[in-house]
Amino acid sequence: MKKLLILLLPFFLSLPAFATNGDNMIAFGARSRAMGGTGIAVKNLGFEAMLKNPAMVETPKEIEFGFGASAFMPWIEAKNEAVGKSFDSASNFFFIPSIGLLVDLGEHWSFGVGAFGTTGLGTDYRDSITDGQAGGYGGLFGMSTSLSLLKMAAVASYHNKGWKLGIGIPVVMGSLGISYNMSNAMVDATPTNFISPGASTDFTAHVIIGAAYEFDNFVVGASYMSPATLEYDYQLTEAGKNFGLPITSNKLEQPGEIGVGVSYEADKLTASFDYKLVQWSGADGYEGFGWDDQNVFAIGLSYRVSDSIIRAGWNYGENPLGDNALKNEGPLAAINIFNILGFPAIVEHHITAGLTQVFDEKFELDFAMVYAPTVKESTSAMNMDFNVEHSQFSLTLGGRWMF
Repeated sequence: MKKLLILLLPFFLSLPAFATNGDNMIAFGARSRAMGGTGIAVKNLGFEAMLKNPAMVETPKEIEFGFGASAFMPWIEAKNEAVGKSFDSASNFFFIPSIGLLVDLGEHWSFGVGAFGTTGLGTDYRDSITDGQAGGYGGLFGMSTSLSLLKMAAVASYHNKGWKLGIGIPVVMGSLGISYNMSNAMVDATPTNFISPGASTDFTAHVIIGAAYEFDNFVVGASYMSPATLEYDYQLTEAGKNFGLPITSNKLEQPGEIGVGVSYEADKLTASFDYKLVQWSGADGYEGFGWDDQNVFAIGLSYRVSDSIIRAGWNYGENPLGDNALKNEGPLAAINIFNILGFPAIVEHHITAGLTQVFDEKFELDFAMVYAPTVKESTSAMNMDFNVEHSQFSLTLGGRWMF
């Protein structure tokens, strides 16, 4: 498994600089993304259900193969008021793949395996050079950050008399890189003002469990994903050193998640709602950077017209960068800089739409579009004021073959 993760990692390392619900994608495939990221109680999502609710993993045929590919285009602009000029992050286009296989084992059992790019966050201001200005590099320290996570999951589900139960074991490979420069020009950098330990990787595994119950036209479901702790050698401790931050651990834990959902089907219409609590405040690393727990609400609709299924949705994940992340003072004020320049997970609203085209009983093609309107955030540190604007747009294409 570890060797396979290493082989697949290059295809998933184009993930940094997207941040949707914190640093997690709202969903991992075209169907769920088109319906606002719902999926805890939504049927017929195929392999997309693996990391939403493993209890919903099932296929109408004996074997189902699915794929997805997203073109993700974030826009992030930062400004140090002491410089008076705005700079765009160079991390502005990424390709995010996913793939999965489902098998109907008979006797109420289904099994699935899949690989997903699930998490990413980062910026790149290395081109924001303005000589002689506060902090150098346009007052943005030439900061470059990149967090990427690949998950390979194996899941099993059991369905009987309306009840659905599921469990999955995602194996996680993460990569984190942080660099910045305290000087005014890269050529003048010295080991004391240029920090770049390269990228660090780590492996771990965690668990996702789920349950659902189907009755009349309704499905209700619940899921829990355990935390996944990774340790990125030298990244956090070295990053905090020049700013005087007392960081003693390089652990960065993807937080636990608790979710509930409901869906309703009537003739050609399906309506779905999900709620999820993302526990950032207790996660190693994020806790030290002051992230708050995040409430995520999602609504999805689909309507079938002949051989086409039209989808739409909305997703809201409140900004986890609250007062503890952006309003620190004194020796901890540099935390504000890392959060707003390096990890600006401030996007909240997502408007989604999509289409599924059913060609025959063996092949279906999916398309999704997600737009996150521009949001603004500001902070102060080291006698400087910083402002960031962030919006996102993505297109996802997917398909599934059933045999």
